[in-house]
Amino acid sequence: PHDEHDTEESKQEVLPRQGAQQSYARGFMASSLAPALAAIFTNPVEVGKVRQQLDKQPASLVATLRHVWQSHGLAGLQAGLQISVLREASKSFFRIGCFTPILDQLHDAAQGPAPLYKRMAAGMSSGAIAALVCNPIELVKTRQQAAGGGAVLDGFRQLHAAEGLVGMWR
Repeated sequence: PHDEHDTEESKQEVLPRQGAQQSYARGFMASSLAPALAAIFTNPVEVGKVRQQLDKQPASLVATLRHVWQSHGLAGLQAGLQISVLREASKSFFRIGCFTPILDQLHDAAQGPAPLYKRMAAGMSSGAIAALVCNPIELVKTRQQAAGGGAVLDGFRQLHAAEGLVGMWR
């Protein structure tokens, strides 16, 4: 037999947890959306940079972008766009989105602001998770930008076939 007080108390215990989960979900989404959209505008520069690194006598970035535009048009400038958007969204999803949930596990907010060492531990942890998850995406992105594009899943299959599972984190 529960009285009204117990029911209200149990509701109050559940509501903050649900609110925190919704806040985490919003944080994950917000941390992914903006960088993913920004990738549309920064991808041509990434393509130019990758092409310059592959060229034995690289031209200026502007000259490289002009050459890509003249040779391949907008599709050339946006080579690897899908994987670039995926990389930016997932990197930020983990790096920024995981920070608060990890910090909440390390520190009880009722004790006041988290000390610097706990915030640093949460930041390093979320950064390490992002690096671990996103390294294969980064490798595929760079290869697709160098090759002028390709299907995302094919890029992962080719990387795995050529270098095995360990090769995805070199």
